[in-house]
Amino acid sequence: MSRVVASSASSGRGRTPGWLNPRVIAGIVLVLAATVVGAVVLGRAQHSTRVWATTRALAPGIVLRADDLQAVKVRVPGNGSTYVEVGDRRKLVGLTVNRPLSAHGLLPGSALSGTAPGTMISVPLPSGDAPPMARGERVRLWVSTKSCQARVVLADVAVQDVASTGGGTFGTGTGQTLALRVSPGDAQRVVQALSLDSAVVRAAVLAGPPDPAPQGGLSGCAAAS
Repeated sequence: MSRVVASSASSGRGRTPGWLNPRVIAGIVLVLAATVVGAVVLGRAQHSTRVWATTRALAPGIVLRADDLQAVKVRVPGNGSTYVEVGDRRKLVGLTVNRPLSAHGLLPGSALSGTAPGTMISVPLPSGDAPPMARGERVRLWVSTKSCQARVVLADVAVQDVASTGGGTFGTGTGQTLALRVSPGDAQRVVQALSLDSAVVRAAVLAGPPDPAPQGGLSGCAAAS
C-alpha cells in the first residue's frame, strides 16, 4: 500500500517584510541624510549677506569717511566673515586703510587699522601745476624756486580731500587745494617749502607699488630766497 504524503504551502506569516530588512533601512537612512546635507550645503551656497563695499579707490593712509562706503548684497563663501558686514558705519569712520582698495570692491576687515596721530595740511596747487586729482589717490609733491631745481617735498602721500580754487593766471582757470594727512615732521617740511620765495609746488598722481623717492634738503632753496 502506497503512502500518500500530504504537502501544504508554508505560511508567509512568520517572515519579515522585505522593506524592514536592516540593509534596506540603512540605505534609506543614508539617502535621507545625503539629501539633508545637500540641502544645507546648497542653502549656504545661496545665502546672501549685506557687506560694505567702497565707493571709490582708496590708497593706504586714507582715513575712512561715511561716503567711502556703500552697502551691497552679495553671496560669499562660508559665513562671509572675511568682509565687514553692514552695521553702524560710524564704527568704521575714522579708521585708516592699510592697503590699496579698488573702487566698488568688498571691504575686508583686515584692510582697516587704527588711526595714528597726524597733522592735516592744505597744499594749494595753481592751475597747470598738477593734473586733476581726487580723494583716495596717491601723490608726490615737488618744490622749485628761481635758484634751485625741483626737490621732493613728499614722496608718497594719500589725498584725503580736494577742493577747487581760483588759481589760474590773471584770475582765469581753476586750481586745486589738496588736504593731506602727514606726520608732524612732514607737515613742517611742507610749510617750509610753501614759504620759500618764488616757490612753485607741483604734484603728480602715483600708480603701482610704493616708490619712496629721497627727499632732498630745502636749505639751499631757503638760502636763495
